Amino acid sequence: GRGPGETKLEVDRRRVKERIASLERQLRALEKGRRERRKARRKRGVPVVSIIGYTNAGKSTLLNALTGARVLAENRLFATLDPTNRTVVLPGGTPCILSDTVGFIRRMPADLKVAFRATLEELQDATLLLHVVDATSPYVEEEIEAVEEILHELELEHKPRMVVYNKVDLLDGDPPNGLAVSAKRGENLDLLLQEVEERIKGSFEESQIQMELG
Repeated sequence: GRGPGETKLEVDRRRVKERIASLERQLRALEKGRRERRKARRKRGVPVVSIIGYTNAGKSTLLNALTGARVLAENRLFATLDPTNRTVVLPGGTPCILSDTVGFIRRMPADLKVAFRATLEELQDATLLLHVVDATSPYVEEEIEAVEEILHELELEHKPRMVVYNKVDLLDGDPPNGLAVSAKRGENLDLLLQEVEERIKGSFEESQIQMELG
């Protein structure tokens, strides 16, 4: 209700402020929970593969296909604001955690960056970044560049990463050079998991040694 002497505008402003404060509290709690989960994961020594990419590249669909999970997969920027983690055993028997993240966009406004800061924090701890690209997009190069730019801003350009082209079942011509898959049809997913395992083995062992030395 309205307090004594409050105008409708003041009430609206107060409500907006309360809503922002409530969201900030939730975000802080989420970040704290994530930090604790990451600490536990590191102790267990399980490699983490973070799936990144331009919005609508098919990241959630790929996560579903690789793990058999049902995650909300729709063309909405924040459908995946809360990252989804799934454990999967790779072909050679290596267990790993696959983590889905929010879609990147070009020229991201500052307030949007704040909104998914918690998500992007997760990328700091990833063993490997799996950069999913929509092979059918007319702006493939620009979208790859946009993702690379954000990684650079977050000082993550040193992170081991691999590019995978998705939606090749919808392509008319030849698939691009690089690993081409169809998450929807399940094409080349075994190959993708094998490649992920190869990459993980090298970089994860290296990071474990660094942790022990550090």
